[in-house]
Amino acid sequence: MSDSMFNFLDSMIQFLLDNLGLIIVLLLFVVNLGRKRNSKKQRKQNHSDKKASSSQDGSNKSNRKGATSQMNKESQQAKQKRNANRQRNRQTETVNQKNVAKTTQQKPERIRQQRANVAQTSRDSLNKRQTIESANQLSSKKPSTKKQSKKAYLGKKNLVNAMIYKEILDKPLSLRDENK
Repeated sequence: MSDSMFNFLDSMIQFLLDNLGLIIVLLLFVVNLGRKRNSKKQRKQNHSDKKASSSQDGSNKSNRKGATSQMNKESQQAKQKRNANRQRNRQTETVNQKNVAKTTQQKPERIRQQRANVAQTSRDSLNKRQTIESANQLSSKKPSTKKQSKKAYLGKKNLVNAMIYKEILDKPLSLRDENK
């Protein structure tokens, strides 16, 4: 088994050595294609950035390449983010100031209302306690007598009528209408 593996590796190395020129040409071709694609993407991006910057600033900037243009773009994006955050903070500060002004005006009224609610709930709980205590006192004073349950007795006629009514009510509506 090791002989067959050795032979296989030997044949692979021989193939690579025989076709080394062809392999190098293929690798250069692939690398060149990759460079062309990247350069096209950069041109498109630079062109769109140039349009955007010229429409914002009103002046045409020179075409920048490489890491400096990328750093400039990143710094511009960071500035835009900072400006957006500052604007958002200003808006929230004004909203917070308005809310504070409203709450300071409503604070004494809210305190009075809360006190009234607390007083009302304490009165309600006191009334409930009193009614429970009075009910307990009344129930404790009464002698305990067991009530005898009365059985309902229907006469023969009433029983027959009840059975007829039950049969009528158990039928579906469509059958009830036919019998009438």
